[in-house]
Amino acid sequence: MANYEYKCSCGLGFDVYKTITDIETLELCPSCGMILDSSYRLISRVHFMGEKTIDPYFCPGLGCVVESVAHRKRLARSKGLEEVGNEPVDNIIRRDDNERESRSKARWESLTKPTEVSSWPSTNSCTSPNPLPE
Repeated sequence: MANYEYKCSCGLGFDVYKTITDIETLELCPSCGMILDSSYRLISRVHFMGEKTIDPYFCPGLGCVVESVAHRKRLARSKGLEEVGNEPVDNIIRRDDNERESRSKARWESLTKPTEVSSWPSTNSCTSPNPLPE
């Protein structure tokens, strides 16, 4: 359906939604009752009613041909499936950055903790109580 803007000579402007087949029908001004023909009509924008259609394709996950986004959702719901993986890219990047930062912070904290000094005697030959025989 298309949205047609009409502007009457009395100054009133109004919108009418029509199909392409009804494009030649005349409209009456709601204010003064003047008959408005196509010379008063301005096509402003086209509105598509109903569900968004896509090129039909075979969906291996569902095992059938899918004709629209709504059709895919209905098929998934009827088979007890839930669609996953359609998260916005910005959310995925933000989540991965947060995970990477937390792992890096945890690793840094484990490296900066003071280590315990061992109480075992040194095995350096210079300080060993039993030097090697000559």
